[in-house]
Amino acid sequence: MSREKYMNSILLLALAAGIIIYGGSIIWINFHGQQWYSFDIYSDTVVSKLMAEERTLFPESWVFGNQYYVVATPVLAAIIYGVFHNSILALALASTIMMFLILWSFAWSIKPFLGWRDMLVGEFCIIGTVMLGNNAAVGNAGLIYFYTMASFYACYVWGIIFTLGVFFRIKKDKRINSVSLFFCLVMAIALGMQSLRQTLVLYLPLLAITILMYLLKRGNIKCLAFSVLVLCGNLAGYVIIKYIPVHSAPIIGDIKWSANMAELIENWTDTTQEFLSITGLSFWQNGIKWIPLFAVAVCMCGVVLTAISMVIKKKDDSVLGCLILFSTVSLLAVYAVGVLLLRIRGIYFFVWYLLVTYSVMYMVKEIKNVKMKNLLICGLLCGGVLNYICNFVPDYIEYYERSQFYQQVTDDLIEEGIDCVYYDLRTWPLFAAFSKDKILAGTVALDPDNKSDGLMYPVPYLMYTDVFYNAKDYNSYMVFTNWTFDYLERDASESYRNKLMSELEYVKSVQYGEEEFYFYRFPVDILNVDYIRK
Repeated sequence: MSREKYMNSILLLALAAGIIIYGGSIIWINFHGQQWYSFDIYSDTVVSKLMAEERTLFPESWVFGNQYYVVATPVLAAIIYGVFHNSILALALASTIMMFLILWSFAWSIKPFLGWRDMLVGEFCIIGTVMLGNNAAVGNAGLIYFYTMASFYACYVWGIIFTLGVFFRIKKDKRINSVSLFFCLVMAIALGMQSLRQTLVLYLPLLAITILMYLLKRGNIKCLAFSVLVLCGNLAGYVIIKYIPVHSAPIIGDIKWSANMAELIENWTDTTQEFLSITGLSFWQNGIKWIPLFAVAVCMCGVVLTAISMVIKKKDDSVLGCLILFSTVSLLAVYAVGVLLLRIRGIYFFVWYLLVTYSVMYMVKEIKNVKMKNLLICGLLCGGVLNYICNFVPDYIEYYERSQFYQQVTDDLIEEGIDCVYYDLRTWPLFAAFSKDKILAGTVALDPDNKSDGLMYPVPYLMYTDVFYNAKDYNSYMVFTNWTFDYLERDASESYRNKLMSELEYVKSVQYGEEEFYFYRFPVDILNVDYIRK
């Protein structure tokens, strides 16, 4: 074996090992990550449980937010819940299955066009190297495709990858069966029923690049017909859901164009900051320990810009060239919405991860010099190691002590006979997550501005209504943290604070690090459920 072939084999084995290590770590956190369950993620466990118990995608006792779950991870979790009757375990299993579906669909989408090395490079990128976030597993700035921490995003990524796989098979006259075409259409309808998010990040950009290729005589009528078909299916799903009676309280209200230049500049500033956050270019603000990941982010951005410029300069209509073009158009569409219509969070730029993945694959393929090609792969591996050391390892180290604390407090609550806890929006429903369905949780909003003519009211979206309508039937606590009192001190009047605390009966407090939890008994009428019945 020549030296070059030997080196190539070593690099391929290293990439495969990296995929296994990242995948194993993600699975581990999925099954042991209750300490990171925020309001959104705990809500996914509850709705999946209700779907299973009420045997419907739209439970009567649940109030949705901006999107419905038709093919998202909670739907798969509902099926699993019917077997294990543990919502936390069900969501962990469902998230892990979705991870494998994404990895499989990614490999399937590029299999007819690229070799094993390209596939391994892509899989290594998509499973973690380019997903820098602010922490590996905390919140939804981490590995949003695979974690329970943002479980509803997996279906969007899966839908993009699978649809693109079908699209390029049509473009390159590869064999495609009717089942795949039918599945694409069904996914388009289902994702349209969930929200308009996929319309913005997939179907409109796909139609745009299809029209562009057709005008440049590099496309064909079959591609154009497919793009129109799935877009129409997606919009049909959006129309269909309007005729299905579903309880929802949209978090985002009416969407309006930015009214003036000052608003445009403010939106542009916020949107740019969110984009810098998901790319990792904002790491330099977080302290010296984040400098290595900032360096990785800079290198990734350099690869992306180089790949885009090469595709444009060469007018490259290869599969990777078109994937880079598609991802760029998709990101620009999200960015435009953030500036012109409404403020968005960094997570909405999740297609960035695909753009980086395709750009790295493109550069590896285009570089003809073997040594430079191997050097780029070595750099990718080094970035993966840095990401793992700076992101995953600190989370692992932190996990044990914190999880033991939360589990002990949860066990004490169960021993006291507590079966429900109520939190405010500054306090995560950790004890409910650690209880494995023995304790329910409801989230309340404090009301210093008197929006509800009361002291507090149930958060009216992503809500299990029975937890509030039948509050008197539960043995429950109200749980605040020191962060709650910081908020009250800063944003509430003294009279409101005094009136609120006069209604609460202090029971106990427990502390871990800087966070202290305060447990209170309370009269159930303080929840003011009439506010959500209006």
